[in-house]
Amino acid sequence: MKRLIALLCAALLLLLTGCDSAKTTKAGKPYSSTIETGTDDPVDDPTDDETERPYEISGGDDAMLSFLDDDEDAVTTSLVEKGTSPATLDTKWRTDTYSPVEPGGAEALAVTMRNNVINSPNTAEIYHWTGKTYYVSPDGDDEKNDGLSPSRPVKTLDADIFATNPTKPGDAILFERGGVWRMTSSIRGREGVIYGSYGTGQKPTFYGSAANYADEKYWLATKKKNIWKITITESDVGQVVFNHGELVGYKKFNGLTTLEKNGDYFFNSGNDSLYVYFDGGNPGKYYDDIEISLRIEAFLISKDHVTVDNLRFKYFSRGGVYTGSCTNYCTITNCEIGFIGGALHHDTVRLGNCIQNWNTSKGMVVRNNWMYQAYDTGYTFQGNDKDAPGYDEDGNPHIGDNVYYEDITVRDNIIEYCCYAIEFWHGNQSNTEPCLANIINFDLSDNCFRYSGYSWSHYQRHSNVGYNIYVGSRKFKNAVNCKITGNTFDLSNRSTVYWSYPGEQYGFEISGNTFYHAKNERSEGMWYGRNRDTYDQASLESAVATFDKNPRKVQWLEK
Repeated sequence: MKRLIALLCAALLLLLTGCDSAKTTKAGKPYSSTIETGTDDPVDDPTDDETERPYEISGGDDAMLSFLDDDEDAVTTSLVEKGTSPATLDTKWRTDTYSPVEPGGAEALAVTMRNNVINSPNTAEIYHWTGKTYYVSPDGDDEKNDGLSPSRPVKTLDADIFATNPTKPGDAILFERGGVWRMTSSIRGREGVIYGSYGTGQKPTFYGSAANYADEKYWLATKKKNIWKITITESDVGQVVFNHGELVGYKKFNGLTTLEKNGDYFFNSGNDSLYVYFDGGNPGKYYDDIEISLRIEAFLISKDHVTVDNLRFKYFSRGGVYTGSCTNYCTITNCEIGFIGGALHHDTVRLGNCIQNWNTSKGMVVRNNWMYQAYDTGYTFQGNDKDAPGYDEDGNPHIGDNVYYEDITVRDNIIEYCCYAIEFWHGNQSNTEPCLANIINFDLSDNCFRYSGYSWSHYQRHSNVGYNIYVGSRKFKNAVNCKITGNTFDLSNRSTVYWSYPGEQYGFEISGNTFYHAKNERSEGMWYGRNRDTYDQASLESAVATFDKNPRKVQWLEK
């Protein structure tokens, strides 16, 4: 209820102040129930520094399904802007604090692959559809326009036309390039609809931060030295990002006394207050851009035949593009997805993947996307037999329906600066039992995975992991025709591959991959059945041979 009231207040505020699309993000209003005027004079604060842990976040495996239960199409947009979001490559998205000291072996390949995503043509040049085309632009009008031509665009997905005449399979919704939509709830894909881009310039951009909070009037000085306060009405804040990556906040859990370095932050959901340590004065005055990511996903898909193309998603602290159980024939192409995750899952465990298939997917295509700086994983399929039970040891259904990940293609993507680039995880009734889900016709080819573990999240996690591929402690017994071929593995902060039980014997063809590796935090190189340390060319070749018996290239990089 508190969040609903806050949304209504924010909407009323926007109606009263107007929403001039020509304004910069500094004109944005914070997503809060009240607007306080900042001051350098310290204010009293009731927060109990030593003991307060106000988080009340539901978790467990059920939480990963619940976000798809609501079929409501409403999308809440706090602010629409035009030309205010810089290109990622023009920002400090690779913070020196976390990046490797020297470049890896695939820098030229990474540049080419990023450019392939950034410069991809508009959706109408790639896909064809038979239904209506709707145009969404920062210059649009939700009440007067029907959205059926670029000259009559609507402004948001909350436009009247979508309420009175919902989209149908075969329709497309195209967003104008250069536009920035700040979201306070997730976009929900409708069955058979293509979501894409039109126009010229940078891809249509969606932020999970309700405003640019780089305005000194939003920040209040507290009586505690160098600690500033801003009102944020949310259940959690997963990221605080300054100047698009120049500094990424470090989330603390035990009150204001734990805030010691610039960017350290503590979110008190009990009084809707975010506290940030900064010794350079009012952070809203010092920085040009401050993004505070809300606990939402960018795009949720629980219907079949949904296509997401040529869109840009950043600063969503629960996740990027997520598909739900039994979602089939969906496609995600030419998208940029970055600075994802960090919201609480349960207790102090945090979550967040760029693209995720959850508990049964068929006909999924993930191609030519750029994913980076995720708290958890770039691409993952995962689930749990407890939510959608699979087969028993004899191949017979147990408890309920079959679980399968079938006809999944993940190709030509660049995934960098995530905790893991790729994660395969499917739970069971017991963590020691084999995974009984069916993995059929899975193609992981021609991707570039690099700098896993050299990310903003690495030092904030419970364990400092960093793997290009992570497969947990479950055997895949029902894998058929699965390929890991032609990929490039370029540096990781731990093992380049962590796979507890070797997968080749369970239906995986692994060959023709390229490996660049160097000395890392623990001298780890490959964990394929057991740990194999690497410290030179010979040891790297020996480690890789356990995973890929016919690699294209293996190179040890001296640092």
